Amino acid sequence: RDWSVTGVQTCALPICGYISLNFGKTVGIDQDGTRVVIGASNANYYINSAVVNQAGSAYVFTRTGTSWAQEVMIKAQDALSTTLDVFTGFNFATAASISNDGFRVIINATQDWASNPNDPNSPHMGAAFVFTRTGTSWALEAPLSIVPSENLILTLGNPIVVSVDINADGTRAVLGCSFFNNGYIFVFLRTGSNWGFEAAILATDLGYMAQFGTTVSISDAGDKVITTSPFMSTDGTNIYAGAAYVYVRSGSAWTQDAKLVPHDTATYTTFGWSADIAGDGSRAAFGAIYKGYPTRNAGSFYIFTLGSPSDHQFVHTTYPSSEDSLGGSVDISDDGKYIITGDYFNSNYGANGAGVAYIFRVDPNTLTPGAKSPAQEALLIGEYTVPNTDDHFGYSVAISGDGTRAIIGAPG
Repeated sequence: RDWSVTGVQTCALPICGYISLNFGKTVGIDQDGTRVVIGASNANYYINSAVVNQAGSAYVFTRTGTSWAQEVMIKAQDALSTTLDVFTGFNFATAASISNDGFRVIINATQDWASNPNDPNSPHMGAAFVFTRTGTSWALEAPLSIVPSENLILTLGNPIVVSVDINADGTRAVLGCSFFNNGYIFVFLRTGSNWGFEAAILATDLGYMAQFGTTVSISDAGDKVITTSPFMSTDGTNIYAGAAYVYVRSGSAWTQDAKLVPHDTATYTTFGWSADIAGDGSRAAFGAIYKGYPTRNAGSFYIFTLGSPSDHQFVHTTYPSSEDSLGGSVDISDDGKYIITGDYFNSNYGANGAGVAYIFRVDPNTLTPGAKSPAQEALLIGEYTVPNTDDHFGYSVAISGDGTRAIIGAPG
């Protein structure tokens, strides 16, 4: 496949904000690569004649042929009933996802008020917001808010909604709410235009710094969810080794199907730093950004084939160089055959921290336990300009469900 650049999206400052947008902090793409969503969580703009810093915004772009145009800018206040709820550090759109049909996007806000918006001391749990499209117009469909019980707050602290995903037809959404030592994932179900809570999921074997819910991903049918705990100690000695969990749905009931740990798990592997499940639920890819073998903090990623009789794994070990970040972001096509991963600290192609991304093609016939190095399909570099120091190209990545297009964020 030809992986040439078909469009480079930037924001004109008078439209998008002022400084330090973090445009590209998160990205998502629909099934056929005709719509993308891009987050800019640091976007600053005026609300009631005052600049609100790090309020955040998201952008939807649409493709006609090989041309891309901005369809909508969604600001933090578009998600709320009153602009008074938006405050400095709201951090709208650190995570976002678009449904395969391109009719819905889900966007998080890490610092939304959980209970009383008039009380700055109320728990800041974070929330997620679903927007729906009619033609080319986008409107808020529903906020998905997590209001914890007082006992939950006292026991676990305030979780922050750090990850979100939505299934193919936009009928189910999953939120990852990471605690310092624990975490939850929450599943919401849409009936018509109404969203309701379906399930809260918590692993039972978590420990110090587990941060369960750091990443979440849901299958197209909405019947399988993966989530990760990248800082979990797997055996009491390998600190920050990481683990992942697979949950399956029967009706409206969710149960744990598997816990995934790499065969070569080690201290600081951070397995699950990033994660994505194939649309058909057959495979999942996991980044391990701090994996240090054979060079320090070079990173890696793993592929698991999900389901009975066993979960086979594949580890890519062609590390670029020391202090890179392979696996810092990862996404997988619907059929599990194409994987894109970001290495956003890579300095080998122009400037320190300029970043790169890789696309790999998986041969299912060679996907066996402990196998290594899938076929590299493409090395992608930010070639639209001379790469700049700390561009962090590859900080976020997404590949269309059909595996024909990819979007790569460079928030630096």
